Amino acid sequence: MAINRYGWVAGFVRDAAGVETPAVLAGERPLVLPAPDGAVPGREGPAAVSVSDDGRVVGGLVSVGPDATATAAVRWTCE
Repeated sequence: MAINRYGWVAGFVRDAAGVETPAVLAGERPLVLPAPDGAVPGREGPAAVSVSDDGRVVGGLVSVGPDATATAAVRWTCE
């Protein structure tokens, strides 16, 4: 989890079933980030772990592979 100079928080949200989805909180409501192709639910994410000062770039990690034990870095950008 990370926070930028404007107070935006990068992390994840968890639904009622306990499924985690990467998200950024900028204000009162989270912005849920789309899972990239190849990402699978796993014990190592998905999660957003950094957010740029201007809020346009978010870095994170997702589980990949058939057994969901490997992770991959991801980047979300806002245009």
